[in-house]
Amino acid sequence: MKTLLLFVIFFFCAHADLPISTYPTRSAWERIGVKDHTGIDVPLLCLHSSQSSGNGEFLDLIPLIDWLANNGMDILQLLPLNDTGDIASPYSPLSFNALHPIYISLESLPFLTHAKDLKNDLKSLKAYNQTSRVEYTTVLQKKREWLKKYVNAFSEKLQNRPFYKAFLTKTTRWLDSYALYKVLRDQYGPHWETWPEELQTPTHPEVDHLKKKYQQEMLFYKIVQSLCFEQMEHVHHYANQKGVFLLGDMTFLIDHNSYETWRHPDAFKLNFSTGTPPDIFQPQGQYWGLPPYNWEAIESTHLHLITDRVQTFSWIYDLYRLDFCKGYFYQYEIPRGSSPKEGKFVPQTLEQAVKNGKEVLTEMAHTSNALPVAEDLGMAIATQNVLVQFGIPGWQIFVYTNSKNGIADQILPGENAPVLSVSQISNHDNPPLRLWWKENPDRAKVIAAKEGWTYSPELSLEQQQQLLWQDLHSASLFHIELLHDVLPPHLTKSIEEQRINYPGTLSDNNWTYRYKLSVEEILHNPETSQMIRTLLAPT
Repeated sequence: MKTLLLFVIFFFCAHADLPISTYPTRSAWERIGVKDHTGIDVPLLCLHSSQSSGNGEFLDLIPLIDWLANNGMDILQLLPLNDTGDIASPYSPLSFNALHPIYISLESLPFLTHAKDLKNDLKSLKAYNQTSRVEYTTVLQKKREWLKKYVNAFSEKLQNRPFYKAFLTKTTRWLDSYALYKVLRDQYGPHWETWPEELQTPTHPEVDHLKKKYQQEMLFYKIVQSLCFEQMEHVHHYANQKGVFLLGDMTFLIDHNSYETWRHPDAFKLNFSTGTPPDIFQPQGQYWGLPPYNWEAIESTHLHLITDRVQTFSWIYDLYRLDFCKGYFYQYEIPRGSSPKEGKFVPQTLEQAVKNGKEVLTEMAHTSNALPVAEDLGMAIATQNVLVQFGIPGWQIFVYTNSKNGIADQILPGENAPVLSVSQISNHDNPPLRLWWKENPDRAKVIAAKEGWTYSPELSLEQQQQLLWQDLHSASLFHIELLHDVLPPHLTKSIEEQRINYPGTLSDNNWTYRYKLSVEEILHNPETSQMIRTLLAPT
């Protein structure tokens, strides 16, 4: 009881001491509230429900929001939902703003009541809810074909809907050009640098001419985007009504053959790739194949690429995760096609890096009242200090930190977590807790000794709950856990199957994980709610 009392006193005082009035993000904090926030992290693609068609869809989030609200949680974190085309990785978007049509809840689209053929076609997609992993390529192809038929059948009615008309007005800065890009991509292939020369870098008048030429073909993509945003806007409003905030994921980089690199090529260094230099953990370094930003061009003529994106996010989210936040300060640039050891950091002085980061974050903070939350892993102290000055929480990830630390330097979940942070056991790029425990016996033994346990490769339910409880009751303002980790073990797949992504690898198993339980089963299984109640209990 004494320990609990001391925790409550510290927690309250620490939160009260945050200088909210000095933060550029003040309006976002006033909206979110300077208090304890708890939630789950879910890759939407991995869900399935009785209503979905082969993968998790926007409206599958509605019952999940109910589950959160009913169990005293108020944050739902999602991986990026941007259009990535045929690539399953959500971190290689083809557009900063456009959403991926694979997430449209097809069964809930308007005008389907009397469209028997279309409704029958949807039945064949239901079988893909039962595959062991998400059949991304097949499901996407079948959904595209179905959406083509649907839009052709109801095009006029869809264009006359009030939401569609309002959507066109709200997206004038990117929608038409994005739709044109998609049409040209369909016609000439995914690599715009191999398109006919006159289409690779068209002038503004030439783009206007192309829009007139392809206006009918563009209509499909404009309608599809309106359907994406209509459903996601509904999810956002519903969440807020239930007292739940949505935390979206803003990818730092964009695909080399994206809409933005085609339409704004001078805003990127297309002859370079971002990556990481060789180090003790990755002796070869990493070559990502995604172009670095040309910050000078962005600051002079293309700042709207940043601000438009933040505005789009604030439309459907309350908070947004700044993926690879260090990139806003400095990037490791590798000549295209070269080895990572040939790269260099740009800028090369910490002083300039801090200046760069402050300028970009200032624009973001002033653009909307959505709260940025930074993926700040591996950032220099000077750049992390900028985040503190801006009131931007960073991330404390238990398995990541302990995997990087020396074996003797293992820390307990939430240990030493600052108030201005998110505590999390694991995320999409790391093994879930039970898998990490089994794969890292030397490190796990140190944790077990600190807890007074005898190490076993199989983490018991009670041990899992204790580690999660510690993380969920740290000093951090935000506590967000992977859905994998807060489910009882027998309600998940085998631990070897639970990785969402292995960074730096190409595999059909990356990003195609599927939860064992359907959304309905998560909601109605009493064990899932009991697990949450145990984890959130004060003692």
